[in-house]
Amino acid sequence: MRRHHPRARRNPIIIAAFLGLAVLVWILVILFAPSEKDHVAAINQTVDEFHRAAAQADLERYFDLLSDDARFLGTDESERWPKPEFRAYCVDRGAFNEAPAWVYTPESRVVTLSPTRDAAWFDENLTNERYGRLRGSGVLVLEHGVWKIAQYNLTFLVPNDKSAAVVAVIREPADAADQDQPE
Repeated sequence: MRRHHPRARRNPIIIAAFLGLAVLVWILVILFAPSEKDHVAAINQTVDEFHRAAAQADLERYFDLLSDDARFLGTDESERWPKPEFRAYCVDRGAFNEAPAWVYTPESRVVTLSPTRDAAWFDENLTNERYGRLRGSGVLVLEHGVWKIAQYNLTFLVPNDKSAAVVAVIREPADAADQDQPE
């Protein structure tokens, strides 16, 4: 016959108390965790603040909204910048020396939250005085409870019936395009 050590027995009251505490903690986490609606509102606020910081030429705020490993993709093929290079470009160019640095006004935005609620992606339609209508898209990550932009991609919208003409211009050799420019 096998004997159990007296201390090896589990006290049913302690087990019940532990399980009750675990259930209580789980309920509190569910009740007080941000909802999907809360996350989407915070994401919209982050992206809106990103555009506002650019319009106000607030370099520090603009780059604080980006994650440390962020990447900015501009409209030109060469504009594929990790955060430090993009910041250096903006400083060297003097883009944030006076307001506005650049103004892109969001018209609409669709945000999708990951099932784990620690990443999200979005696309937005924007207007700009010089370029007209554009599209921005990006990825955000939740870092220490704060949404940060990990990637932003700015693109021109090209109507389908104009795309062949736009593609023809893009395909022109650089020398031919430079020759066509008035001086």
